[in-house]
Amino acid sequence: MTIDLRTRRSDLSYDEIDTGGLTKSWLAAWRHSGEAVTGGVCVRSGISRYGPPTLSRCFPMGCLRFYLALAVVAWHTSHGWLPFISGEWAVRVFFVISGFYMSLALSSKYGDARTFWLNRALRLYPTYLLFVLIYWAWYFFTWMWLHKPPYGDWQVRYAAMEWWQAGLLVISNWTMIGQDIPCLFNFSPVTGFTYPGSPDALVDWAGRLRTIRPAWSLGTEAWFYLLVPFLVRLRTLHLLAIGTLSFSTFLFAPVFIAQFSLPTNLQFFIVGMLSFRHSTLSMTFFKATAKRRFDQFLGNLSYPIYISHSIIAAMMLNIFHSDSFFVVSSLSVITAGFVYFFLERPINVWRSIPIRSDHASGTMVLLPRPG
Repeated sequence: MTIDLRTRRSDLSYDEIDTGGLTKSWLAAWRHSGEAVTGGVCVRSGISRYGPPTLSRCFPMGCLRFYLALAVVAWHTSHGWLPFISGEWAVRVFFVISGFYMSLALSSKYGDARTFWLNRALRLYPTYLLFVLIYWAWYFFTWMWLHKPPYGDWQVRYAAMEWWQAGLLVISNWTMIGQDIPCLFNFSPVTGFTYPGSPDALVDWAGRLRTIRPAWSLGTEAWFYLLVPFLVRLRTLHLLAIGTLSFSTFLFAPVFIAQFSLPTNLQFFIVGMLSFRHSTLSMTFFKATAKRRFDQFLGNLSYPIYISHSIIAAMMLNIFHSDSFFVVSSLSVITAGFVYFFLERPINVWRSIPIRSDHASGTMVLLPRPG
């Protein structure tokens, strides 16, 4: 049986697109195809044996995501502090939310991994590439007019590397893939790369060689995106075993390994995945506000705030010799608004091209938009 879902563009908000497009049309189609949705568990198997929670129990979390992004900004700026959570743990909560939402999306919208991976790339990479270009424009400006090589002598360190090491770093900085890996090492022109990275050797920390400092978490997310289409097929007991192993690694690994590697952070993604499967117990945590446009708008700002704040802080330090949390966070929010309206929202419209769900074959393919 083939179901053609031609969902109107106006029916899909950003959060619905990003979390699997759980509209009434989707749920109606799910029921029509013979899959009963009860308590978030789907009777018939698709890419996952777990279906979406009912629409009344799916709430955007814009305010929470916005607050977490500001907590990261506070963590990276002078005199910055927000109550309840540190920037380090804010990133881990982002991982939990990602595990929840990716399970939701794979169980309700995407029937094949390639479509899922393409959608995630379109969600993250354009904004990332924009700020890589802005970073390099800023580097050029600081060299030519301020005569200050940004971030110290990183160009000397690149020159001291083997050609293939420098090449891999350049590729990672421009593609976002593997942005977490340099964080696991130290690098010195004398000793080369050494493992593991040490918090006592920040001058030699290889994480300083990345273009966008907070992008390590995007590298970790990218590895998770590669794995999650397969993880959602596993039984809860298997996920618990993987999460337990990840937690054990987190406890005993060196500091930088525990903070930046996928094996130690996988536990947080799995907490989100298990929360999705057993949503009756976890919705108290995941509920934020009702579906209000303002909440969705705040959530839309979280990613560009996260990506942009470090370059804004660098500009403030070079020009005004201050990276005040209030100034950096305010400018980051304003910048995020422009990025969302002029870059991300047009791309999100393209991402929301209707999808035809063929439940007989278990695959989903993109349809051209009519007219």
